[in-house]
Amino acid sequence: MIGCSFHGGDPEVSALFRPYVRGEHGFFGLFESCFEGRSYSRGGLSLILFMFSVEGHLSGWLPERLCLSNYSPKDRSIGVYVPVTRSTFHNRSDRARREFIASQIRSGLEMVEVRMQHRDFGIDFVSLRRDVEHVIRLYVEPTVRLG
Repeated sequence: MIGCSFHGGDPEVSALFRPYVRGEHGFFGLFESCFEGRSYSRGGLSLILFMFSVEGHLSGWLPERLCLSNYSPKDRSIGVYVPVTRSTFHNRSDRARREFIASQIRSGLEMVEVRMQHRDFGIDFVSLRRDVEHVIRLYVEPTVRLG
């Protein structure tokens, strides 16, 4: 139901960011390992894709703030664009980086819920938020540090 993609401005920035979202200890890796196969929708919306744009030397387009794409009926998805800058991520401690990612996921999920409230997709946002909060607790206070 939720997934991520990211593009970094250069290989060094990508290497710094990747473990925070992907893999065994990244947010989306933890979510998948905890809740793989769980369904939150009757089928109208199958993916909330968090698209992280990571600032670097070769950065292209970087959104000014967290924002949503339009719902895509073909893919049954909606995107959440998340800008990742030096001040919000690169120049911070490990814990502050995790808290930043967690806050962006919370805020993005709230934005999607508001956008989709008038559509009859049967999305169980209560369960999805509960499961996301469970993973955030595991993610922000990990036993293994990445940075």
